[in-house]
Order: sequence, then C-alpha cells, then structure tokens
Amino acid sequence: MSKWDLALLIVSLGFAGLVKGVTGMGLPLFATPILAGIFGARTAVVIMSIPSFVANVLLAYEGRRILTAAREVWLVALSGAVGVVAGLLLLVRLDPNLLALVIAGVVFLILACGDRVLGTDPKTVSTRLIGLLVGGFSGLIHGGTSISGPLLAGYLHARRVPSREFVASIAVILQVFSIVNVIGLWRLGLYDRTTVTTGLLSLIPSLLAFYLGIRVRDRLNNATFRKVISVLLVLSALNLLVQGLRGLGVLP
Repeated sequence: MSKWDLALLIVSLGFAGLVKGVTGMGLPLFATPILAGIFGARTAVVIMSIPSFVANVLLAYEGRRILTAAREVWLVALSGAVGVVAGLLLLVRLDPNLLALVIAGVVFLILACGDRVLGTDPKTVSTRLIGLLVGGFSGLIHGGTSISGPLLAGYLHARRVPSREFVASIAVILQVFSIVNVIGLWRLGLYDRTTVTTGLLSLIPSLLAFYLGIRVRDRLNNATFRKVISVLLVLSALNLLVQGLRGLGVLP
C-alpha cells in the first residue's frame, strides 16, 4: 500500500465515520469502495465488518431508550438476518456492480414515491409487508457487499421517522445484520491476520469522526435532519450508480 493509498483510506474512513455518526448509515457505503480498490472487493467486505460492528453497537446502545417502534424494527431486522445468510453464501457469485445499480435504482424510487406507498403508520399491513421485503433484500445486499444502509435509510425516511428514532432504528437493524455477518464470515474462514488487523486499525479514524458526527447530529432538528438524509441518499445513489457503471465498463 502506497502512502497515497493510505492517506485516501484514512480520509474515506474519517468521512464515512462522520456520516455514520450523524445519520446512522454510511460507513461501508463510503469506505468499502476505497478498500476494494486496495484489497479487492471480497476482502473489503470482510475488513469493513469490524468497524461496522463496533459503530452499530455504540449507536444501538445510545438509542436503546428512545426506540418506540420496537416490534416493526425487529421484524425488519429478523427478515434481513435471513437475507444476510443468503448474501454470504452468494458472496463470491454476486456481481457487486450490478448490485450497486440495483441499490441506486431502489433508492431513487423510494425518494420519488416512497412516502406515498408506505405512509407513516407502521401498523398497516402494507407498511409491514414492505418492511419485511426491504429488510430481506437489505440483508442480502449486506451479506454480499456490506452496503445496506441506503435502502434501510430510504425506507425509514419515507416513513418520516423522527431523527433520534431514525438513528436508533437503523442502528438496531444494522447491528442484527452485523452479528449474523461477522459469525458467517468467521464460519466461512474469511478472517485472517491481514483482514483483522486492517479492520481494527480502521477503527481509529472512523470512530474519531463517528463521535464528532454524533455531536453534529445533536444540534440538528428533525426538519434539518430530514434534509441531510435526503441529500445523503441522493449522493449515495449517485455514488453507487457511478461505481456500478464503471465496474461494468460503461464509464471510464
């Protein structure tokens, strides 16, 4: 790894950690592509499982007392856990470029009409059913690429979940995903000295920025938080779109 690769990696981990602290998502989204360019896509997924696991534990603990939609969140999380197992089993076969395009398309669709389809009442049959589908598909994506945050964030954003409950909800769901993911990667024998060491070292820049992000979030009201999430979802979808098209050779 050159010094430029190292500098880029530190900056990307710091930015990803900052976004994670503010919104509850974004760590694998912005860091995994940089890691993939250095270590390869499969190794990048394994490395990012470590800082993602730690960050989700911290966020879930922070929001343990403000999670009011517990039943709905756990339904999404448990359906996603099944998807994570499937994604891990297909880790070698899934094309991350095609998955990136699919995620981008779904995020744009949610931003365009998600609130009209879902509504804001978590108790309706349609909302629960879509939640189960989103959870299962997000889990599949998580197991295959580690990037499930945009889909989950889009779902919660469309339901107009308040900022503190939003972060707590996505943290709990992603924590369930992370637990299944880490166990699965371990059982598949994908952890070695390089991946574990790199994953632990990546905690330094990502967690420092992560705590800064939490302080920033505490200063945001619900309206501003929703605007931040909307902008982040658009940027994440565009980022995934470019990555997918480049990986498929459509863009230089």
